Amino acid sequence: MAGTGFEVAGSRRITNTTAERKYRLTGCDDEQDVADFVGGLTATVSGFPFADFNAEELDSEGEGGDYDLSVLWSNQTLQPLGESATSEYRFNFQAAQAKINFSLQTISIWPAILSTGPDVYYPVVNLDFDGSIGVTKDEKGEWHTEGADLPVPTEVFQLIYYAPNSVVDAAYQSLVQSLCGKVNNATFRGYVAGQIMLVRVNGSTKNNTDWNIDFGFGYVSNATNIPVGTRITVESKDGFDYLWVFDDVEKVVEASAFLPRHAGALVERVYERADLSLLNLPT
Repeated sequence: MAGTGFEVAGSRRITNTTAERKYRLTGCDDEQDVADFVGGLTATVSGFPFADFNAEELDSEGEGGDYDLSVLWSNQTLQPLGESATSEYRFNFQAAQAKINFSLQTISIWPAILSTGPDVYYPVVNLDFDGSIGVTKDEKGEWHTEGADLPVPTEVFQLIYYAPNSVVDAAYQSLVQSLCGKVNNATFRGYVAGQIMLVRVNGSTKNNTDWNIDFGFGYVSNATNIPVGTRITVESKDGFDYLWVFDDVEKVVEASAFLPRHAGALVERVYERADLSLLNLPT
């Protein structure tokens, strides 16, 4: 051992459960010298076994390597950090907002009835934009795709799930993450396909005990016979599908001018669908 030490006079303390002594060490090369000094001390004091020590290096005295040392003997067993500390694990998954220019699938196209004759429809072939959303045509006849902003859907109800640690393993957490932002592809808790989205999931556990998982769901009702202006009726749209309207320039005799008019409405699938029953939530 490179350093030397001595007991500080008047530093001894004793209670009914502990005994404490303080020392000054000088000339230590490193922390191992402190540990070696402590290892050479008596194993018991007043019947109390060695329990712990605390050393603080001094930088204002001598030539360095000096420590103030406090040593504790006690019948109270000190637990390692891993046994005495508490730990909490959490995960948070959230559906994200997005700007999209293309849909996953065009579900339906609803052409306008033209004013040039009874039951004469705008050509459906001219409304097939191959999944592009928000298509426009300017006064020069040039085409543009405006796209659509998809906000995070509003939560309308929550389900809180208390589950054992053995159930909420890594595979289940990965499943939950993959379903977040998805729309139900089949009836889920009484709601038919297309109406429910898993918007948010927060889970937590303390000390690997039971889990508390909070599921947030969005809801948009399916709709039928949706009027779009006076010349288009969308017969059906699932709640989380996206409806947009294409305007074309049409000659309006009454106005003696070419004006934009609703030419057709398109229903697009913009959210992926999944089987939300895989969440295995209690009924």
